[in-house]
Amino acid sequence: MRDSPPPVKARTPDTSHVGLHRPFADVYEAAEDSFLFLDALESDLQFLLRRRPSLIIEIGSGSGCIITFLRSLFRLATAASAASKSLEDGILLQAAEADRGRDRDRAPDDPVKALAGAGDAAPPLASPPSACDASAASAGWTPCFLAVDCNLSATKATLETAQRAVESDAKANGEDSPRREAPSGDASDPGDAQSTATEEPPKEKKTAKPRGDIDVTASDLFRCFRTRREPTDARAVSSPSSPSLPPTTASSPSGASVAGATDGLFDVVLFNPPYVPGTPRRPPSPADWAWWGGADGREVIDRFLPHAIAHLSPAGVLYLLLEKQNKIEEVVARMESLGFAAVQVKRRKIHGGEDLSIWRFTRLGSGVE
Repeated sequence: MRDSPPPVKARTPDTSHVGLHRPFADVYEAAEDSFLFLDALESDLQFLLRRRPSLIIEIGSGSGCIITFLRSLFRLATAASAASKSLEDGILLQAAEADRGRDRDRAPDDPVKALAGAGDAAPPLASPPSACDASAASAGWTPCFLAVDCNLSATKATLETAQRAVESDAKANGEDSPRREAPSGDASDPGDAQSTATEEPPKEKKTAKPRGDIDVTASDLFRCFRTRREPTDARAVSSPSSPSLPPTTASSPSGASVAGATDGLFDVVLFNPPYVPGTPRRPPSPADWAWWGGADGREVIDRFLPHAIAHLSPAGVLYLLLEKQNKIEEVVARMESLGFAAVQVKRRKIHGGEDLSIWRFTRLGSGVE
């Protein structure tokens, strides 16, 4: 029986460009809640690898610390898997070569072989796996990553964090850092697209963007995405006394019916929400949107959950950070009533009295545990 794979450890992404008196001053700086989320994803990585997600989205990416960290975990895991397979293949080839050598050494004195003749020649050994083979195996399955934030500055900060992680990995591996590409002005801010060039620059050949890169978009939660099934009132997901969502079913990978499933796009949804209780009216500054949670800290959480359910694939996984004041038992009870299994992955009490926990929600009968 094969031993369980060793735990994968990734570096915490560099977010020194985010925070007060820094280039992205109006973006939420990674703190204890973010680091708890990183620890939860790291400890739950094998669970995610078994589900082989294709599309991962983080809502409210802020600095990009969380989604960049998860991308690093997947890259390290797939690279380690490819290297392990290459090592196993090499050991098998060496063993086969040793067996052939022993056969050649005793062939002249073997009476059976003498009667039977020289026998058929052994087939040539296959070439040992190359580094390219390992790279191809690693790249054979890598999720796509998408980060969403209502603060345009946060989407740019996320791209910077992701780029710094790529450069850091390249430096650690003794490789040249990939060329930085300026984001498209048309895609984010038309004012950034102005040019003073007097002649048209030579056109470069476009290449497909590799899987595993992080794309970003500015949006309020899932508003920029469409789904065939419109979510109902937000409180229907988070308050046991509210009417339930309309029942729906879909098939899991095993063919079984999955309660509450939809044809959503996303296999993994991450959300470190604004959870701090605050005034009924949302603050005007984007810098405050990252923490303001309204009544019970649930204003944004309650809006998020029905949309997350509608956009989650049948076998999808939802990771959500909650604080004790958010009335966690209500959220968990309601999700369970909608056919979800709830697991507390990590919990931590931090300085200031906050009691934080990371919860994983999966549909019952989704087929992969």
